[in-house]
Amino acid sequence: MSLLFIILLLLSGESFAEITFEPPVRINDDPPQINFYDTYSSGQRSIAVKGKNAAIAWNDIRNGNNDVFFSFAGDGGKAFSKNIRVNDDNKGGNHWYAASAVDEKGTAYVVWEDDRDGKGNIYFAKKEEKKEGFTKNIPVSPDAKSEQGGPAIAVDKKGTIYLAWHDNRNGNNDIFLAKSRNGGKNFEKPIRVDDTGNDASDQIYPTIAVDDKDNVYAAWYDYRNGNSDIYFTKSNDGGRTFSKSIKVNFGEDERGKTGQNSPSIVTDGKGGVYLTWEDKRNPKTGSDVYFARLADSGNAFEKNIHIDDEDAENSSQNYPSITANEKGIIVIAWDDDRSGFSDIYLS
Repeated sequence: MSLLFIILLLLSGESFAEITFEPPVRINDDPPQINFYDTYSSGQRSIAVKGKNAAIAWNDIRNGNNDVFFSFAGDGGKAFSKNIRVNDDNKGGNHWYAASAVDEKGTAYVVWEDDRDGKGNIYFAKKEEKKEGFTKNIPVSPDAKSEQGGPAIAVDKKGTIYLAWHDNRNGNNDIFLAKSRNGGKNFEKPIRVDDTGNDASDQIYPTIAVDDKDNVYAAWYDYRNGNSDIYFTKSNDGGRTFSKSIKVNFGEDERGKTGQNSPSIVTDGKGGVYLTWEDKRNPKTGSDVYFARLADSGNAFEKNIHIDDEDAENSSQNYPSITANEKGIIVIAWDDDRSGFSDIYLS
């Protein structure tokens, strides 16, 4: 039997020594049986928090096929609601890789990959705090004949919803973005985010963040150089146009001989933009967690910083996820097998 738990992180000040955790709270409410639950982390925000509102979405097979389930807490995560199935079809298809967002009013937004149409499409639904269920599921880019996956979501204070995903409509996977300014009733025509043109390389698994000045930030892992690198771009006009993509990982890995993946991005709301990712540049370790800050110029990232403190051979640190607040406190969590088992570490 698999269980989903959430642990509350209490930031009582800027000192790491003052961070404490409350006891874990169980999320899934089905009776004990052999099930598998999977959250879609590493930047895609399976768990979203705004004020005291917390929302979580996950992949769940309690009904025999992959469904997206959801739970919500309006008390800072102390008690979660009854589980709700998000996808509204009963055809037995796969619905997975859910990402979520929540606003200060308690409206929750969920986006996921869905093959009900015979191929992978990106679907969206939302739930207002006092409503029982989710709105009708809508495909984000219904006219596309391509396979779509790896969705990410962000919502600004105006209620504009931004979605990003990878899409093979051009023969290989590229990064696309669409937004909705009417609460998710429909989405505007998707625009391409990466700048690889007709290059046959893949760009996959985006992560996005937005602020209150119509700035949109996106990162993904990118195979234009052969091995995967982390690339970044930004938009200063609400996602209508994007800047030239820049490579984030450099330094010891300037020549790009190793792989970087699983990016996670956040903005602190005051101009700070931060990225973390999984990095294989150190030959003695399986993978490590790295971090970089966008320089004030907005055109480059500062020095790559090795975050985890484990350099043991064959020890891997994977799937980092980052958050930050307006006080400048940055928190990164990741999956760590230094003990021989998978544990969650935080810095």
